[in-house]
Amino acid sequence: GGLGINANTAPEITISEVKVVQNTMGGIYAGDNAHIANCSVYGNGLGTAAPWDDGINAGPYSTISDCKARGNRGANIHGQAHSRIVGCTATASANANGIFAEDFSTIRDCDVAVNKSCGIRVGSSCRVIENTCSQNGTNGPPNPGILVEGNNSIVQGNLICGNSRGIFTSGSGNLIINNAASKNGAGPNDDYVYNTGMSTNNFMGRATTLDTAGGQGGAFSNNNPWANFSFTSQ
Repeated sequence: GGLGINANTAPEITISEVKVVQNTMGGIYAGDNAHIANCSVYGNGLGTAAPWDDGINAGPYSTISDCKARGNRGANIHGQAHSRIVGCTATASANANGIFAEDFSTIRDCDVAVNKSCGIRVGSSCRVIENTCSQNGTNGPPNPGILVEGNNSIVQGNLICGNSRGIFTSGSGNLIINNAASKNGAGPNDDYVYNTGMSTNNFMGRATTLDTAGGQGGAFSNNNPWANFSFTSQ
């Protein structure tokens, strides 16, 4: 009838190797500076509404590592400011994002797929590095594989495939480099980077298109070390 684990007001807590399944409200809620590791959180929050419907929700300065979250109503994993989310799998959110991290956070080496809204959503001054974001935005555009709502974040080395949009930025001063994208959206700007028009003051490595049609193997013709790549094929 409530949260699976309610440690929302408990700072400095460690929660590890717990399975939290089908609670009416969210799965695991922890206070500031928490460490949540090796937990599985499935199908929680389906009987309530935000902000108490996330699979995992950790307070500022927390670390969430090697967790699996699937089918929760809210964000599968939600890290508040200054959080670190590493090595997690976040799939099939019923109504929200795969991973949502607030300002000054790091998301690294996560697999984020088939979430109803965005794959990864971040605020300002975040690092989104070496993640796989696939088939997110199942309720349609403009929900992208990666959404940067704020300013001065780094998005680097991610694989972004089959989402309703590629990378969507609404802030400015963001650095977007060394990413690879394919088969995102349907419009001419969807596959790689799609700006809202609210700001164009981002720093993006030139997006080079590699066409593998005809068995040519997509030979490289760009020696820019900061380039992003868009893969196309017939």
